[in-house]
Amino acid sequence: MIGTVAIWRGQSDSTTEQRRPRSGRHLPQAFAGLIFVGLGATTAIQALTELSVIWSLPEYLVAFVLASLGTSLPELFVEISAVRRGQWDLAVGEAIGSSFVDATLSLGIGPQAAPIVVSAGIAVIGIAVLVLVQRGIHDRASGAVLIAIFILAYLLITGLT
Repeated sequence: MIGTVAIWRGQSDSTTEQRRPRSGRHLPQAFAGLIFVGLGATTAIQALTELSVIWSLPEYLVAFVLASLGTSLPELFVEISAVRRGQWDLAVGEAIGSSFVDATLSLGIGPQAAPIVVSAGIAVIGIAVLVLVQRGIHDRASGAVLIAIFILAYLLITGLT
């Protein structure tokens, strides 16, 4: 036990041999994980595209609802688990961190891969941000306003009005 504690603290004693982790030991596992994530993402995109055709809905609408659920639900489960265990810092960090990454890194990488023309549909995101910034709080009222903006934008974009 003393030898184990000494090694854990970064010290060594004469009775226990200190082991150093091999660098690159986890590299094949990380690479395999990235391959599976890429395959899963490709499969999900193909499935969402097919669902939009089957349901006769625009691809952006199906992707907006189903893809966002697919990416947000794992984060929600982490947050719920953290709250149940009393790990409030983890729950808040996960919520803020994922929102920050989604709002900056994800939106920044997309145009690097495939630039798009900003249309009225995409400008709705800017309107939503302005609503939240102007109100200063995100509650039921702002949620209702954002849902109304989404429905109005959908109707305007698809020409159903």
